[in-house]
Amino acid sequence: MNDPYVIDYIKKHFPNHKTQSVADHLQLTVSQVRTIAKNHRIQKCEEYKANLKRQLIIDRKKWFEDNIPALNPTFLQEQIIFDSVIGDRYISRGVDRSVNCYYQKHFGENERGYRERKLSHLQDLQFTIKGNYLRSSSHPYYNSLHQQLYKNNINQSILHF
Repeated sequence: MNDPYVIDYIKKHFPNHKTQSVADHLQLTVSQVRTIAKNHRIQKCEEYKANLKRQLIIDRKKWFEDNIPALNPTFLQEQIIFDSVIGDRYISRGVDRSVNCYYQKHFGENERGYRERKLSHLQDLQFTIKGNYLRSSSHPYYNSLHQQLYKNNINQSILHF
């Protein structure tokens, strides 16, 4: 297609507008618009691509947060978690890129039976035993506990003893 109006419109709008909106205006398919742009060496501008990337990150974060299953521990499950955290267990954020905290406890082999009994009460909260660690999945629930128990990254529950 060599229509000067179409080519001029694509030169003006393709670099910083959605390809679909350019195609709709010209009554062409997205594929046709891309072909014309490619044939005339017209590319999306860097700022437009950077904005798309920023929006993708925002959308992915929202999707991730919207799809986190609810965590509603029973009173007994909460008491088991609180009792453990007040002792020598901890809630951690993990690596720098982690968004949510998790619960973890390292234990010796002589404590395995006790930890497995705890796991039987906590399994529906996505707790597992891997090696010698009783660990929960990362979840926003643990973020609020971390904020309450670790002011300035110091376990406040230990300081009260």
